Amino acid sequence: MSSLKLYFILLFLFLTTAECSLDSMEVIGHRGSPNYMPENTLESFAVGMYSGANFIELDVQITKDHQVIVIHDPYLSRVTDIENFPEFANRKSTRLYKNKEIQDYFVDEFTLEELQKLKVYQKLVNTRPKIFDGKFGLPTLDEVISYMTKENSQRKSKDLNYSPV
Repeated sequence: MSSLKLYFILLFLFLTTAECSLDSMEVIGHRGSPNYMPENTLESFAVGMYSGANFIELDVQITKDHQVIVIHDPYLSRVTDIENFPEFANRKSTRLYKNKEIQDYFVDEFTLEELQKLKVYQKLVNTRPKIFDGKFGLPTLDEVISYMTKENSQRKSKDLNYSPV
């Protein structure tokens, strides 16, 4: 990186943080608090919220029966125990995803009822505790909104918002 680029990056960082104080900063819980809980679960959102997040960012996908479920990827094997269900083995398919062919189980090939059988696992990240593997399911967007609304009403001192992305 050229020294001129580095100078402008440092200048930008200084200017954008010089006016900020901790009181004016907004904290966003990316997929809840995935350093402690499996991402995009109600439990991860709770930890994020009670750790001080002002907003919770979440990801959604649409099921075969047109329900909105909270999960980052359009496929299931990265964060669920889908491989433990032999009855779903014939649903594995190959698709182009982010310019790569990927063979997996895709959310839009399953109904909400089928997806609710799955449990969330913390794969690919070594820094999180594994004790929560298989303890939580995939929530629907409605469940998250209901949960956050209830928790917000009980949390008088600070508003928390959800941000579906």
